[in-house]
Amino acid sequence: MKKIIFLFLILNYIIIISHAQELPLGYILQYSQDFSDKNAVADFNFSNPDSWKIVKQNNNSYLEFSEQSNYFPLVGCPNIIGLLSGQMYGDFILEADIMQPGEDNDQRNTCIIVSLKDSTHYYYIHLTSKADDNSNNVFLVNDTIRTKTGIRISEGINWVNDKWHKLRVERDILKKTITVYINDMLNPVMVARERTLIMGYIGFGSIGTPGKIDNIKIWAPTFVPGEDNIFYKIPVSDN
Repeated sequence: MKKIIFLFLILNYIIIISHAQELPLGYILQYSQDFSDKNAVADFNFSNPDSWKIVKQNNNSYLEFSEQSNYFPLVGCPNIIGLLSGQMYGDFILEADIMQPGEDNDQRNTCIIVSLKDSTHYYYIHLTSKADDNSNNVFLVNDTIRTKTGIRISEGINWVNDKWHKLRVERDILKKTITVYINDMLNPVMVARERTLIMGYIGFGSIGTPGKIDNIKIWAPTFVPGEDNIFYKIPVSDN
């Protein structure tokens, strides 16, 4: 009897998860990348190309970036950025595996770039170990102003050493929301309400810490072709 109950609970959980991850009508897979091809980096444009590389470990390949950077954006914003440069999205669902191999402290972070128009107009999802006024939120960068947009935010991300964390980001323009899930696809760690920026690039990175990315998938109704050399047009500040 216990075995039957256990199997029933497992089946019920699978059904719940499948419904939670159900795609909206009209969404199709627009991009998929597991970095098994060494030329996969050609899909991206980097603020610091020398800081990014594809690594193969235990028959698995992933994209890795170091904390080294000579790109100096608005203070408190991501200084290590890799943009998926060929495509711009409005509504989308992004899934990826991310790992945070940095030192175990409050500054340990990974950033997801959303709706980037240029170097001074974008959102970044700042996933940190501990939340405060400057961390663990969805920020809007609008010229020289950085604004928190989160309306529901967790206390921080429990980064586990040497563990891949499942990331899911849902961007809904009509609802004006950016929703972020880590591992648990039923309960978001962040919900932001904002619609200043509509169409833009998606990217990954951090503020001064290393990171790893794998198994990227993006579903969307459509996308707009982007520029392959977007970062060549992004100015570097004098700070």
